Amino acid sequence: MTRRYLILLSIKERTLILNGILRLYTVGDSLDLLQEMITSLFQNTIIYHNTHCSDEILIYIGRKQTRELDQMVQLVLKLFANLNYKIELYYQYHFAILGLEMTSSIDEIALY
Repeated sequence: MTRRYLILLSIKERTLILNGILRLYTVGDSLDLLQEMITSLFQNTIIYHNTHCSDEILIYIGRKQTRELDQMVQLVLKLFANLNYKIELYYQYHFAILGLEMTSSIDEIALY
């Protein structure tokens, strides 16, 4: 299954993934490595670690969800996300965060 997804990646993206895997085996899993992989591979991405629920991560990918994009995101999560994390993905529309007006545009938010 992973091989099928790797075919979708460019040489640059494959290199990033392989370097990440080497770091994963050297250092072990970490939220920092997951965050670095996602933000390096997908532009306009924001990752939130829920301070009230330490095992919950919210990932906003600022692009329209497509099958190919979702497969690439799932590959990165499969390789780098700790199994203990509960991960919520949001594509195209950001979810509203109280106190941050820029995330609360009507017709441009997702429900959380």
